Amino acid sequence: MPEMFGRIRKVLEMQQASRLSEAEAASLLAALSPRLNLSETSWHLFGELLQAGDFSVEELARLLDSHASGRQALAQLGERAAERERALYIEVHSVAGRQFKACLPLASTAQALQLLPGDILQALRKQGISVEALPGLLSSDPPAGELLSVTTVAGARLRLYVA
Repeated sequence: MPEMFGRIRKVLEMQQASRLSEAEAASLLAALSPRLNLSETSWHLFGELLQAGDFSVEELARLLDSHASGRQALAQLGERAAERERALYIEVHSVAGRQFKACLPLASTAQALQLLPGDILQALRKQGISVEALPGLLSSDPPAGELLSVTTVAGARLRLYVA
């Protein structure tokens, strides 16, 4: 087993076992090779594929190893990821430091948005964002990426993104 592949696989195994966060794994892998200094979106995709079981640790390690050595194997990842159902990711961080994260198929998000905390809903309304209009936006096949990020006066945060 080549040395780079083994190191990449070890980092991914640690991430999968929750011994490393996504950001920590990304930082370690970027230190191995400048070509592994990928965007946050790319690392998030790797993390999601790893957690969902769409790829094994070994498959992802081979893709990253190929990319690190200059081969264009990441196209395989994009093709395989495109087969997955698109999802809305919801992250809520309360003032008390609690976090809520959810990943829902875009088709089933309307009711979930109504369950957001009251201060978050109020902050959305103050910024002119209608929670009732969000399902329409989500059903219009929005591009991947961040849809919105809101912080309340007290410091609670909401982030919605599509992947």
